[in-house]
Amino acid sequence: RPRVPILGQLRLTIVYWFLLPLAIAGPANAVNMLEAFNGVLPMTCGTISGVIMISSALLDSSLGLIFGSSLLGALLGYYPYNKYPSKVFSGNNGSLLVGAALGGIAVLARLEFVVMIALLPHIINALCVVASIKGFKEKSKIKIPPVIMTSDYKLRANEDSKAPVTLTRAILLITGPLSEKEIVNVFFYLEMVASFLALVSSIMMVIM
Repeated sequence: RPRVPILGQLRLTIVYWFLLPLAIAGPANAVNMLEAFNGVLPMTCGTISGVIMISSALLDSSLGLIFGSSLLGALLGYYPYNKYPSKVFSGNNGSLLVGAALGGIAVLARLEFVVMIALLPHIINALCVVASIKGFKEKSKIKIPPVIMTSDYKLRANEDSKAPVTLTRAILLITGPLSEKEIVNVFFYLEMVASFLALVSSIMMVIM
């Protein structure tokens, strides 16, 4: 019975069990699809882990505190090696594992709604990609890149209408060419906004 603001606990007795695989696979793939730049994974998912800890304290969830703090500790330890310029990469396995961990913690701590709000940048990116390429495809089958590197080693949006729509491409269409470090900072700011909204939803669950 997941908790949501205003409505309280939802009665999804039968449907919930069919949604559980999506609760794990969804965050896993969403995190993996956004983790294309140095430092994005530990910065965004570390922030979400912090949200899980604070929300767990507000909603009296010991499991959320334990697992959230464990994941946060691991990501904080990983960040110095993964930040720009990165010395260590997690690869697909690492990002899928972290995303699946976030989904699993959300289910165990009954913080599904909170984590979903905190994951909004990842979810928006994933939905845009899937919609623009009309389904799920391997990276090798996507012939037109969403972004292009300029002569001064910055990234700009590919203006080809057939290029996949990604959050990175959308940002670059608005801002113009940016360095990788600048793009990562934009992702972090977006994650801070999403995390703030997630914390607001946690507070609403407490007072309503």
